[in-house]
Amino acid sequence: MLPIFYSIIDTAIERALGRILIDFSESDGTLATGERFNLGESTAAYFLSKSRTIRPKIAIVGKAPLVDGFGAMVASNRGLNAKAFSDVQQALDWLGIPQANPD
Repeated sequence: MLPIFYSIIDTAIERALGRILIDFSESDGTLATGERFNLGESTAAYFLSKSRTIRPKIAIVGKAPLVDGFGAMVASNRGLNAKAFSDVQQALDWLGIPQANPD
């Protein structure tokens, strides 16, 4: 999963993105606590090694046990502005993105 996060980070830096939504809401599976810790820690370290100026808000959407907020908390504790959500609209609200028109 780390290569996916690294690719997202590279794209965000290249395009100077201020808001990122990573949506795992259709994904199933589990990650051990250590794997979630490593994901948050490694993602933050990679991002900080690539850019000291861009600090986007990163919203991660998914359902437990795959996404439970622990990895986002670890990343936040290491300098990223990351937060996990179980609902896409809550993530969009936190990112400051207006609700999409469902019609």
